[in-house]
Amino acid sequence: MTVNLSKLKICKKPELIILTGIMLLSLLTHIYNLGGYPQFFCDEGTYIQRAIRLNQLHIIQRGCYEHPFFGWVLIALYLILVGFTSTKLYTIETFYFISRSLFLILSVINILLIYRISKKLYDREEIALCASAIFAVAPMSTYWFRMVLLDSIMITFVLLSTFVFLERKKILLSSLLFGCAVLTKLPALFFTPGMLYLLYSRKVSRKQTIVWLAGVMSVVSLFPLNAIMNGEFNRLIQGQLGQITRLPFGSLEFLLRYFQTFDPILFVLGFAGLIVVLRKDKFIPILIFGYSLFLLLTGYKALRFLIPLIPLLSITASYTLFGAISKAKFKIVGIVAVMIIVLMSMQTSTLIVRDYTSIQIQAINYVIENAPENSIIICSQTYATVLDQYHKWQVYTWYKKFPTDLTTRTYFIVDLPARVDMHDIPELMFLYEKLRTEKVFNLTNAQIVVELDTEIIIKSNS
Repeated sequence: MTVNLSKLKICKKPELIILTGIMLLSLLTHIYNLGGYPQFFCDEGTYIQRAIRLNQLHIIQRGCYEHPFFGWVLIALYLILVGFTSTKLYTIETFYFISRSLFLILSVINILLIYRISKKLYDREEIALCASAIFAVAPMSTYWFRMVLLDSIMITFVLLSTFVFLERKKILLSSLLFGCAVLTKLPALFFTPGMLYLLYSRKVSRKQTIVWLAGVMSVVSLFPLNAIMNGEFNRLIQGQLGQITRLPFGSLEFLLRYFQTFDPILFVLGFAGLIVVLRKDKFIPILIFGYSLFLLLTGYKALRFLIPLIPLLSITASYTLFGAISKAKFKIVGIVAVMIIVLMSMQTSTLIVRDYTSIQIQAINYVIENAPENSIIICSQTYATVLDQYHKWQVYTWYKKFPTDLTTRTYFIVDLPARVDMHDIPELMFLYEKLRTEKVFNLTNAQIVVELDTEIIIKSNS
């Protein structure tokens, strides 16, 4: 049940040259300033830490079951492959650069998948190439597909599942790959209607459809099976209930407004293409509508939840340009498409040169250089994952019980995402407000570093 790549003709020679150029462009735009843009994010630290612990302790998942485990298993395998070892101390820049490089590779793979899926669905070379190019240079893609997030892994395996079915009609392999997407993050289940429609529209028999569903369920069942083997099935239930009942955050309007502001070209062309492409094939629109249902139903609407829509909207955006034109107008539309891609590239180039992490680096380096052994450090997972390498401090994250009556030398590192999360934790807010009343002087404008017993250093947004 494997795809014979040696027999797989990707595209003709001229198109292959263009596609290779697009992949190289993506490689360059994603690797440039990878450690400086975007900012280091607490969820990245969480998944990297779980991957490192998996390599150290050989425990896939224990205690925390808010997400299935396949995402950090993949990250753990990659860290082994590139020689990342827990016996060596890494700076925060190197730490995140190594981990983010996996997602650089996934981005290039996604370009190839977008190309082949678009070519199979619409049988138009220009649509396939344009969709790949849009994904390669879109500001949303360049920002979110650099970060170590489960959503990126999830959509990559959805695309892989689609590719394997369209290219080789491998029902079982397609189902196992889709199961890996769900085993990365459960919202992948909302892509199931689209996948079932794909099977139905390609005349797959009922028996084979059942085989596909059984393959998906066999992979997904590893999640509860692992919890049962650990004697923690109740924790799995609690973890999933915690996700469902999580405090409301954001809104669908907020997500769409952010998308429209950050990447207006992809937003307009992508959503316009939903209507245009329905006349040709309903598969991509059903995928988008299915996942949009998740965005509508979930109370907690984080910006990263938009990640799975980016490659799909790249396809519909390309179809908006080329799907309904006659051959007589092809050259004109082709020129317009090139201009749009150049414009998106220019917008992306203004973003990737920005330095979003130097203040984070200053914050953690200050603590590393000044904190005596056994000091208490309270911080988000962004920093805790790096600090845990040293085994010399008491490191507490927001969701770990930490002392509020502090007499030991204490360092308090807070970045903006964590300040939002702090409102969910009364003890942390109390500590934060208490420290703000102490002797304070401002240094920079993004971080907070607090040192008790000697001086208090706060780097705040105010």
